[in-house]
Amino acid sequence: MSSPLVVPRPFALRVRDALYRGGPVVVALAALLAVMWLWEREVFPIDFLGEVQAPSSLVTAPQNGRLTEVSVTLFDMVTNGQEVGWVRTLPDETVRLTLVAQQRDLEIMRIRLLQDQQRNDLNYLQSWQDLRGLRLELAGARIRLQQAESEFERVRLLFEQRLAPAGVGADQDGFEVALRDRDLLRSEVAEKARLVDDLERGLDELRAGERAEALPAIHQAIDAAMRAQELLLSETEPLVLRAAAAGMVMRINRLEEEHVTEGEGLFEIRGTKPEWILGFVREPIAYRPRTGDVVRVVSRSRPRRVARATVQRVGGHLEFFTQSFSGFRAVQERGLPVMLDYPESLDLRPGELVDLIPGRRP
Repeated sequence: MSSPLVVPRPFALRVRDALYRGGPVVVALAALLAVMWLWEREVFPIDFLGEVQAPSSLVTAPQNGRLTEVSVTLFDMVTNGQEVGWVRTLPDETVRLTLVAQQRDLEIMRIRLLQDQQRNDLNYLQSWQDLRGLRLELAGARIRLQQAESEFERVRLLFEQRLAPAGVGADQDGFEVALRDRDLLRSEVAEKARLVDDLERGLDELRAGERAEALPAIHQAIDAAMRAQELLLSETEPLVLRAAAAGMVMRINRLEEEHVTEGEGLFEIRGTKPEWILGFVREPIAYRPRTGDVVRVVSRSRPRRVARATVQRVGGHLEFFTQSFSGFRAVQERGLPVMLDYPESLDLRPGELVDLIPGRRP
């Protein structure tokens, strides 16, 4: 019996059968590879996000006062130390009340000085009267001393002639009494003479004319102190506000002629060159960053840029940060702050958000 005749199939038919059988598998594999490629290129498993940052400074009001002039406008570029405004300072209510109280104290001091002057003048006049009375008493004591000395000489001569007794007699005084009276008057005259000399010396040192010359100087000093305090109560010279760093004026919080308080932020100046990236690892914290870790930085702007950064510092506690999602409102989350260096190849602006992937190479 002869073998059956095999009819050869055309090549096109074989190719069509192969496509029918393996085509779906090939298409599925190609789609899977395309999806993996697109996922790898456009969609990333974001572990934490970051923000490109640059140095910023805040020009604050040095004292309470009024903003008299603003010399910059929004988005102006300024240099370090450039004048941005002027503030005319005014003392606050506490300082004003303190200065007023000090003025009242100076007035009270002036009144007390006048009272002391009057009291001293009265004491001075009383001392002069006392001196005059003491001089009169001294003159009377000297006269009595002369009389006592004359009486002593008379009694001494009689005593030497045995005509006067030595002591005190029944009806007449003797030699010892005359001697006693003379010595007592001599002591009285000497003591009153010393008192007169001391009082005269004291009055010479504290003369009314010298006190009258010293008192105006004290009043002049009080007047000068009061004028200085009145100057403090009035408006002082305006203070110049200067930029603490170079950058762009991003915010002006007060207008001219508005009142400002001490420490209030008036101008916000931000740098235009990025210097670091501040990232936040969201809760729950699956990745615990350490200093020196390599992190993959992916920009969100088109086209996507990828670079490598190194963790410089890691925060010690969690903080609140704002997370924005496409098509959704920004929400606040808690995360661990991480500071990374800024790769120059990204060519981003301060404030742009980036996606951070730890342990991945660009």
